[in-house]
Amino acid sequence: MIMLSIPDFLARYAADGYCYSTGLEELDELIGCISGGSVIEFYGDLDVLVSLSYRLVAKWSCYGNVALLVAQSSPLLYDFYEIKKRALLENCQGSVTVSRSFRIEDTTQLLSEANTGMSRSYVLFDPFVHAVELPPKERWRLSPVVRHIRRLSGHGARVAIFNRYSVFSRSQPEGGSLYRHSVHVSVMLEKVGKRGVKALLVKHPSRGSTSVFLSIDEIEGRAEWVGQALLSEWL
Repeated sequence: MIMLSIPDFLARYAADGYCYSTGLEELDELIGCISGGSVIEFYGDLDVLVSLSYRLVAKWSCYGNVALLVAQSSPLLYDFYEIKKRALLENCQGSVTVSRSFRIEDTTQLLSEANTGMSRSYVLFDPFVHAVELPPKERWRLSPVVRHIRRLSGHGARVAIFNRYSVFSRSQPEGGSLYRHSVHVSVMLEKVGKRGVKALLVKHPSRGSTSVFLSIDEIEGRAEWVGQALLSEWL
C-alpha cells in the first residue's frame, strides 16, 4: 500500500504548481493548493454537500476527465445535469464518468477497479453511507474502501470526498479512525441560520484550524440557462 507521509505530502504540495480549484474562491483560500496525491474531504449537512459537489465536479472537469462515484442506500436526488450545466458555463470539455453503488461491496469493487490510467481525479459522494447499517463489530467492512482511497492517493490521484457526519459524533466524519488519518485536508460544512454555511478547516498538513462563512446562494450559484443536453453526450 502506498500512502504519502506528511513530509512527503508537504513536499509534493509545494512542488506541484498545478492546483485544482473547488469552484469557490473562499474555499480555495481556506484549503490552499489541491495537488496530486491529495485526499480532500468535505463533511456535514448532505444538502449542502450535494450542491458543493456539483460545483467541484464541474470545475475539475475543466482539468480533464473526472470519475464520480455516488453511493446510496435509499433514493437520492442527484442532478447530473446540474454538473453539465455548470461545466458548460465555464467552457469545460472534460468528461465525467459516473458510477453508483448500493452496497459496501459495490463501493469496494468500483474503487478496486479505479486507477490513474482511467482518471487522475476522483470524487466520492457519501462513500460511507452504508456504515449506518453496520453494528460496531462489522465496521471492519469499511477498511477496503479506505485502502483503495489510500492507494489512489499514493499513485498521485486527486480525491475529493463528500462525507456525512459520523453516527457516533456530529463533530466527526463517517468512516472510522483509519479513514480520518488517511485524509490530508478535512472541512466541516455546517448550516448557520437559514441561508448560511460555516466552513471549518478541521485538518490540514500545514495550516491550523480556521473558518470562513459562505451562503447557500454562493454554493448553489445563480447560473443562467445554457440549454438542455443529453446525459449520453458527456458520460
